[in-house]
Amino acid sequence: MTTIDETAPATDAGELLRQWATSPRDAAAVAALLEEADLLARDDVRRVLLDETDDGGMACDWSQLARSLYALDLTEAELAFLGFVLSIAYPSQVALSRVRDLDERRLAVLLRALVTLSGIGTIAVGTRIS
Repeated sequence: MTTIDETAPATDAGELLRQWATSPRDAAAVAALLEEADLLARDDVRRVLLDETDDGGMACDWSQLARSLYALDLTEAELAFLGFVLSIAYPSQVALSRVRDLDERRLAVLLRALVTLSGIGTIAVGTRIS
């Protein structure tokens, strides 16, 4: 695998990642990254996470992200979000208490990814109107 062209638009990368992510764990993690979108738009995150495949596709290098996570210049919320995404996709651990570092939008994204990963299609995640 070779390193991805950092100038490629994130939307093109998103479609290629969707095609690559065939396992339930990869699909849920990629869906979370694409829905959140801000982190994939960052060159430094794309540099450590994305690899171009031999056939011109794209893949996530979860092990590279795990090795580089704390070297990236991330806020606590970004670090927590990527830590949770990494735990969905890769044998990695994150303290559940890190959920307190997430804002409402990122928490909802992660909850939807977990529901997707569970395979239970009857649970909806969104804003509750009371």
